Amino acid sequence: MKTYILNFDNKATAESLHNYLAAMLDLPAHYGHNLDALYDCLTSVTAASNITIANIDGNNELHSRAIEVFRDAAAANPKLLLHLPQD
Repeated sequence: MKTYILNFDNKATAESLHNYLAAMLDLPAHYGHNLDALYDCLTSVTAASNITIANIDGNNELHSRAIEVFRDAAAANPKLLLHLPQD
């Protein structure tokens, strides 16, 4: 099982968050650096993956929307196991 620990601290802009996610999750070169593309990539994962996300800023709309995408993708893809601080 692949394990990813993502730290959303200091990822306040879409550019910084998507660049970070692309690098940390080893997303394909065609990754579109937006939330729709993130969902598509996450739901296409075929290897069992354990994703933990830390330092989520509940006041940052981008963080909230990204977490929603991770939750939706984990619900759609049984290969993804998602851990959030409030879980």
